[in-house]
Amino acid sequence: MPTGWHVPISEEWITLRDYLGGLVVAGEKIKETGGSHWTPINHHNTNESGFTALPGGISTAQNFIELRHTGYFWSSATNITNWFLWLVR
Repeated sequence: MPTGWHVPISEEWITLRDYLGGLVVAGEKIKETGGSHWTPINHHNTNESGFTALPGGISTAQNFIELRHTGYFWSSATNITNWFLWLVR
């Protein structure tokens, strides 16, 4: 891991979500713009945060699911294993 980087704790994800306007609009502000990866295409995504979240889906024992619909991101918290984004609109 690069120097100075870390896996965020839950409170850092909450701070980011709140800073970007709350649960309903924060996802739009960190998701990649355009329709290259997200399905269906969401024209509300702005990526104004510069985060460029991509929908990597989730791995199950058998396969990958939600590959173009959901992005899951790790938290170092012991009570929450990940944060996820989905298309709100």
